[in-house]
Amino acid sequence: SEKFISETIESVLSQTYKNWEMIIVDDCSNDRSIEIVKKYMEQDERIRLIELEENSGVAVARNRAIEEAKGRFIAFLDSDDLWKAEKLEKQATIDELTGLGSQRYFQKAADEQLSSLIRHKGHCCFLRINIDNFNQLFIKHGKQVADEIIQNIGHCLNQHVRKEDMAARVGLAKFALFLNHTSLDKAEKLAQRIIDEIPTRKLTTKNFTFTASAGIFEPEINKKSRFTDIYARTEDCLQQAISEGGNTLVAYSDKPVLEIEPPESLTIEQAIQLLEQGESDKVKPHLEKLYSQLKPLLLLFTQLLKK
Repeated sequence: SEKFISETIESVLSQTYKNWEMIIVDDCSNDRSIEIVKKYMEQDERIRLIELEENSGVAVARNRAIEEAKGRFIAFLDSDDLWKAEKLEKQATIDELTGLGSQRYFQKAADEQLSSLIRHKGHCCFLRINIDNFNQLFIKHGKQVADEIIQNIGHCLNQHVRKEDMAARVGLAKFALFLNHTSLDKAEKLAQRIIDEIPTRKLTTKNFTFTASAGIFEPEINKKSRFTDIYARTEDCLQQAISEGGNTLVAYSDKPVLEIEPPESLTIEQAIQLLEQGESDKVKPHLEKLYSQLKPLLLLFTQLLKK
């Protein structure tokens, strides 16, 4: 191992993802491996060494490392292997079973996007989905079937989510979506399509129906908006859907509803706000006056295009 151990450790040190610990188990080596490892330990406290008292084989060494590990996720690396610099970063942000984002990815990316919406006065909806009665399904049908159910949900979400949205697996049978520039009305329609489609999806391992519940929350975006608060409100909507028996959608909006008393005049800004809230019926009676307000701009735009 002494021929390769330095390069192996260096490949871990060069990771773009920095929140790791490296547990090296020495299975009674008879070369300079321990000496080399200890030099690296002096330079980086994230590296730890465990020396076995007798040669016990790869399985025992790995199990000992697992017992000592403090992190939530584990990746194995042999003493003569190398990692590309992005390996842990990719594993930390992508859920391998579904191809969706990971919980860490979702929290970071959604938080960043939320900050952008605050700056630009945008809007969004958060959507949470849980597979109904997943623990019972797992116990009854086993891990292979449970994994296929999770993969099925992942494929379903990938088919329905736009490029500007974000979808992630945030727990064993839990999923979250950040729907960018989406009104509550549109988010409800999307979620209902997903909820309706899930029971129709077929498994290759067994033939039975599974369902899911969903919760949607539309926040009022302002300087006080925080990802953790919005996510918690979305979770509340989901838990209400689950308490109603599953295979259910519960949605709630924090945005104030703009009330317009017809036939009062409607400004363009008010019309846009109503459309974003899915209230197109309240805009229709005012279309003629709105068009007259926009007509000079449209004529100017047409003239500019002809030049």
